[in-house]
Amino acid sequence: MVNVETGVSNLETLFLKKNLLGNHSQERKKSRMQDSLYKITLAEMNLFIELSNIKSIRELARRKSLHPGQISKVIKSLELKLQTKLIDRSLTGILLTTQGHEFLTLADKIIKFSKQFQDIRQGPFSKKSKSIISIGSPSFISSHLVANAVSKMSLDSKNIENFRIIDFSPDQLIMMGLKGAFEIAIHIGKLDWPKSWQSELLGNLEWRLLARRNHPLLQNTPLNMEKILKFPFVVPVYWTQEGLFFGNDHFPVTFSKRIKGMETATADAAITLATNTDQLVFLPEILARSHVSYKNLVELKMKGLSKVTKPIYVSIRMDSVSQLLYKKLLTHLRKVLLFES
Repeated sequence: MVNVETGVSNLETLFLKKNLLGNHSQERKKSRMQDSLYKITLAEMNLFIELSNIKSIRELARRKSLHPGQISKVIKSLELKLQTKLIDRSLTGILLTTQGHEFLTLADKIIKFSKQFQDIRQGPFSKKSKSIISIGSPSFISSHLVANAVSKMSLDSKNIENFRIIDFSPDQLIMMGLKGAFEIAIHIGKLDWPKSWQSELLGNLEWRLLARRNHPLLQNTPLNMEKILKFPFVVPVYWTQEGLFFGNDHFPVTFSKRIKGMETATADAAITLATNTDQLVFLPEILARSHVSYKNLVELKMKGLSKVTKPIYVSIRMDSVSQLLYKKLLTHLRKVLLFES
């Protein structure tokens, strides 16, 4: 099992405690700092080690393309977790307190030992010739928003970082983000991220009711809900370790009052089913944009049908992504979302 605060497994935690704190633990069993170590991430330890070497918050922020306030926020978070002061500020930079030197010694040992686990935890991705930024999101966002945005970024800049696009179900995002599976998350609605993450509204997704061209409903206008509900809807499903679950397509009428059609876990399959059968599909406009443009699918418009929109957010782990890269990604994501060239 993995400790969600640190991203370190129980086995690793026991190993580190035994090997790094063994003698100290016998002498100072009640040390608040050692008791609090497991609340701290490896990324926070790395940042503190870098700061102790550079001795300037402003210079460290410049080198990492971050705002100085972000560095200060991480240090403040460390001091709160450890319940002690780690640095003193001066006109020439920062100085470590006695407790700061104690924490630096422990952090340095933990970082060195943690490298023994790196290859096991990252597998074939541990050896990278170029920086890779991982983006986690639900599959339909990955396929129709993220992939298009990073493709446009790569065309605009030859020196852009490589991206790794990973699909996660919405209920997996926070857990996997805390385990270090990705540095950026894109999701519908706000999520309760820890303070080391920041979220920003990207825009809104709008849902559309779609049917194949020449669908019988198109010959039966004006449309009303009674006519629409005579046809089956494609049903979204998803699979987890606990089993198969039915998703929510956000149509104003629940599935208990609709005819259930074929089931699928992907938006692309849902579009294919709607394109080749009389089944209807209700999904975000961005997913079917090209199919509507080529008139393979047609939007069904009905007076009184509630408009469904959902906010979409971008969340980043502040200590791992430069602000410059983040702003570029935001720009391209918004262009794709708004269908701008």
